[in-house]
Amino acid sequence: MMAINLILIAVAAFVLTIAFIVIAQEISVLLGLGLFIACCYGAYKVIGSRLTKL
Repeated sequence: MMAINLILIAVAAFVLTIAFIVIAQEISVLLGLGLFIACCYGAYKVIGSRLTKL
């Protein structure tokens, strides 16, 4: 089960990275950077909430 979770995390990170690069190149660098920061903050909050439940 842990291996499946790691594979899903890797695929999600890959897709998000490609999406941020495309958004930054095609639309706006600041928009791509803002989405990246928002995604990192969201991941931090999710991981933090999961760790506090343990």
